[in-house]
Amino acid sequence: MLFHEQLIFSKTLPTKYHLEDLSKQLSREWLYVEHIQWNCQSGNVIAYLQIPLDEFLYPTVNGGIPSGAQVDLLMETTPAFPGPLAPKLEVSNKTTIEETICSCHCQKVKTNVTNNPKPVMLSD
Repeated sequence: MLFHEQLIFSKTLPTKYHLEDLSKQLSREWLYVEHIQWNCQSGNVIAYLQIPLDEFLYPTVNGGIPSGAQVDLLMETTPAFPGPLAPKLEVSNKTTIEETICSCHCQKVKTNVTNNPKPVMLSD
């Protein structure tokens, strides 16, 4: 079976001010996906996937896979699974981090401006 779905998730973390804090938060959260076989009114979980959110969103950190590339994630089967081969999820994701100002949790941000004597060259 093939399901081609686009899912959009959005989450605001009002207490995270640095990328390092955000990375630590994502490593503590998990993505959990279940494959359920429904029979009339009840269902059986026949396979599942549980992965830390940072590994799911940023596969380059651990696997050397470029961002946006398709990744195959093998699901774990339960005793109720009928076949010999575990199902897999083919995933391609795009993650965007945006800095926002939340009026409910505003804190003064201290900004330091320094004079850098060497010009910085940016290249693609």
